[in-house]
Amino acid sequence: MKTNTIPSAPSIQTFALDLGDGIRCTAKIDIHPDTARPGELLLKMTQFWEGRPRKAHWPQYFAWIKTVWQSLANATQKKLLYVFKPPTGDPLAVQFNPNQPSVTIPLPRR
Repeated sequence: MKTNTIPSAPSIQTFALDLGDGIRCTAKIDIHPDTARPGELLLKMTQFWEGRPRKAHWPQYFAWIKTVWQSLANATQKKLLYVFKPPTGDPLAVQFNPNQPSVTIPLPRR
């Protein structure tokens, strides 16, 4: 995403990660203005995998996907929150603030 404005029409941003050994992840982020709340956004991520990722890929994937969400926060100038489910351990919520480091918040398992 190259602009620092809220899109006035839907847009899709695509990001790709190559983990090697034929394992790739493509993340498509569908961004829509929220018609119920002017000035706000709705973001929906869809991921497509080629190959089968292993637990060992989690650190590289996690670092990459955090850069994806951080770039969206920077471009839209909006705080974003995303919940991740690692292959082991508790879920994590990560808050992405525009042009600031992200903040990881551990969440209890239910």
